Amino acid sequence: MADRSEADIRDELAQNLALIEPGLSLVGVEFHLRNTQGARGFVDILARDALGNLVIIELKRSESTSRQAIHELFKYTMLIRAGHGIGLERLRCILLSTSWSELLVPFSDFVRNVKFTAEAKQLILDDTGRVTAIVPVPLVTDPTAARLLPWHSIFLYGDDDSRSAGALELADGMRHAGISDYVLALLDHNGESRHVIHQHAIYAAVSMHFADGRPLVPYTSPEYVEYDQLTYQASRRITPEAIEIGYPDKLRQILNSWKVDRVIRGGRFSSGMLWPDDGLIGLMLSEAGEHSRWLEILASPRHPPGWENSLGRLAQFLEGNFNWSSGLESVLGYLEKMATVSLRIFHPQDVITAIGHAIRHESTSAFPVLELIIDTHGETRIFKGFACWDGETQPTDPTEVMGQILSDGAAEYFSLYHFDGMGPHDPELMARHGLSYELFEVIDRRFVQRFNPPDGAWVEFNEGQRRKCRPVVDFLLTNQTYCQSLEKLTRPIG
Repeated sequence: MADRSEADIRDELAQNLALIEPGLSLVGVEFHLRNTQGARGFVDILARDALGNLVIIELKRSESTSRQAIHELFKYTMLIRAGHGIGLERLRCILLSTSWSELLVPFSDFVRNVKFTAEAKQLILDDTGRVTAIVPVPLVTDPTAARLLPWHSIFLYGDDDSRSAGALELADGMRHAGISDYVLALLDHNGESRHVIHQHAIYAAVSMHFADGRPLVPYTSPEYVEYDQLTYQASRRITPEAIEIGYPDKLRQILNSWKVDRVIRGGRFSSGMLWPDDGLIGLMLSEAGEHSRWLEILASPRHPPGWENSLGRLAQFLEGNFNWSSGLESVLGYLEKMATVSLRIFHPQDVITAIGHAIRHESTSAFPVLELIIDTHGETRIFKGFACWDGETQPTDPTEVMGQILSDGAAEYFSLYHFDGMGPHDPELMARHGLSYELFEVIDRRFVQRFNPPDGAWVEFNEGQRRKCRPVVDFLLTNQTYCQSLEKLTRPIG
């Protein structure tokens, strides 16, 4: 397929709006929105429908950017309402994407929580990258009813025939082991074959409940041992060339270079109409945030069950991060009933990997980040969170630093990294580097308040505080020798 950018596809669609919906007329492309609070954005396509309603059309082609789409849609509707006085009854949203594996579950939740019309549609592209069709995407009716365990199994094969036979044996083994609800995604590598030993895989995930209804709980419990025994029993008849451990964020990385060939499902996931393949992949990716580095929430106190569920997910997601959890609690705990919240957090809980990634790729994208937008009667508050450096701490020996926290040093780090288990050690490792999770309120693109965890209060962000809340780039530049040594030490994990 030709490498056409989102901008190319956007411009093509702007000239052929009938592909999206008959009767649409163009208002603008890359339509600029801004307000005095500092939030701004560029709507891919702004149109008007046959009834005179404004239609925000957002296009997402890349998996790496698709998870931003829902947060952006909420922000754009807020900006249009606040800046142009457009009522919700005159506003619609259409989200277009070539893939819905990262979007289906959270977008279904988005549609249930907003008061305006929002639609999902899939872009069908030909071999040249041009749009041939746009089709509606059926939404998931109840994404909270089923969850998959965060512990996955990956079975690798050199040829498709062996993989297909193994998938049938594994599905049969699941049933015999008493695992009624399961998903087997058959994956094919889409890169050059000479770089990959095993080009075919079965990526297996099972329900959070046994066939008899008992829930599975964290891996420290006897139930995890039972889960491990059951999955071993289910897979003992297959003969893959290699086996790896999987988890949601590892799958997210895999899907950058692997494609889903087909999905085999069992139990409550059997209906392809109610559980389309993209929806099941979304469950594997843990898009509700329970077992992922990413969390996205769109909720309102006016819907108490969903609101309480969101606060519970947030507390679990930020466990161990006292600064952000207490700061958000101080903001979200006293919201007006009619407020609507859009919250997006990247919380990897692994400062070692973040530093190594920054040196290898000259990017701070692996460090944590948070954005919270609160809309109350058209009034907007914006909060942002970052990892900041105290401006003083200068570690010298990464082996020593890791050894102070991890008994086996780098060896233990590699083990914890592959099992996604650095979370409990992250607060102390952050402190050893003089780094902390900081939360700010932003007005007119300026940080005006900072949450002070010891006092549990918001304080003015003055020049004195700025010297102690410096960006992580300053840490990387000041401690170049240390960071380069740390990057060499962690290089085996890429």
